[in-house]
Amino acid sequence: MKKLRWGSDPYFFGPRNYFRQNLLVKYLSKKNKKVLDAGCGNGSLSLKLARIGYDVVGIDITKENINFAKSVKKSVGIENLNFFQMSLTDIKFKKNSFDAVVSGEVLEHIKDDGKAVKELNRVLKMKGQCIVSVPQNQRLWSKEDEWVGHIRRYSRKRIVMLMEKNGFRIERIRSVGFPLVRAYFCFFKSVVLNKKIKQDKKASKNMLLIFASKIVSYIFFFDLIFSRLDKGNWLILSARKIKDVE
Repeated sequence: MKKLRWGSDPYFFGPRNYFRQNLLVKYLSKKNKKVLDAGCGNGSLSLKLARIGYDVVGIDITKENINFAKSVKKSVGIENLNFFQMSLTDIKFKKNSFDAVVSGEVLEHIKDDGKAVKELNRVLKMKGQCIVSVPQNQRLWSKEDEWVGHIRRYSRKRIVMLMEKNGFRIERIRSVGFPLVRAYFCFFKSVVLNKKIKQDKKASKNMLLIFASKIVSYIFFFDLIFSRLDKGNWLILSARKIKDVE
C-alpha cells in the first residue's frame, strides 16, 4: 500500500483534522508567546496559531510540506510565522527556545518516539507547556493507519509513561473521538478511504467541501461528553516541563 504524504492531501483538511486542531488550540495557554509546531505538516495549525497572535515556528521532516507551508505563509502575508525543514529527533534550536510546544498526530510516525519527546523537552523552557495528540488504542488499527504511515497507536498508560520519562508532568489528558467521530471514521473507512487507496489519486481542494468539514468538526465537540469512557480515537494531553533530561 502506498503511504500518503503527510499533509499533502485534502484528507488533512477534513472535519476530524479541524476538530483535532481546535482542541489543540483550546489547550494552549494564552500566556505563551513563542510556540513550536513540531511536525507541522501542511502548516494549517501553525497558521491558525499565528493568526491568534502567537509567534510560531513550524518544523517538519518533509521538504514538500515545508515548501507548501511557506507558500501559504507568503500568500497570506503573516510575519509572526516561520517554517524550517528538520527532524523531531534532531531539532536545530537551542535549549529553552520556546514557551510552548504543540505536536499533533506526529509521534506515532516516529520510530524512536522517546528521542523525539526528549528533544521537545530540550527546546522547551522550564515549566513550559507541551501539548500532544496521538491516535489511541491499537485495537482500532486499520488500513488508514497504514495509509498515513503510522507505526503505532498509544494506550493512555504508554503515552503518560513516555512523557513522564522525558521530564514532563501530565496536567490534563482525555480520550476524544467517540461516538460521533468513530461513526464518521467507519463511514470514511468503508466508503471513502478504500476507494481512495485503490485509485491512489488525490482529490482537488474544494472550498465548499472545506467549509462543510469545518461545520461538521464543531458537531464533533459533542464527543467530549463521553471522554471519560476512554473509547476515543485519540488521546490529547497537556504536560508541563518539570526537569531537564540528559
